[in-house]
Amino acid sequence: MNIQAQENFEIVDDELNNLIAGIKEASKEHSYMLLNLELFDATIAEWKKYRDAQAKLSASSVEGGSMYPLIYAGSLTTGTKEKIESLKNQFAIDLRKFAINKLKTA
Repeated sequence: MNIQAQENFEIVDDELNNLIAGIKEASKEHSYMLLNLELFDATIAEWKKYRDAQAKLSASSVEGGSMYPLIYAGSLTTGTKEKIESLKNQFAIDLRKFAINKLKTA
């Protein structure tokens, strides 16, 4: 179960990283998307620290036990899914415009 929980987290974390890369690519290629990439990167880095701290807190009640990795990875996965949805909502219009423009140029 611990291995599966870690694998689930890695899949969701890859999805997050791909979304972040897409947001940054859209921002670089299109002037309609005003995004300070330095600050965006800083917020993502700080959020990842928060995600890790939250996962440690969630798993702290079973620290040292065999359930710790399962609860820790589960919390990382949940937090990451929430961030994905948040970023999708925040950048929905910009990502749609980017996708449309990309189709037009293809």
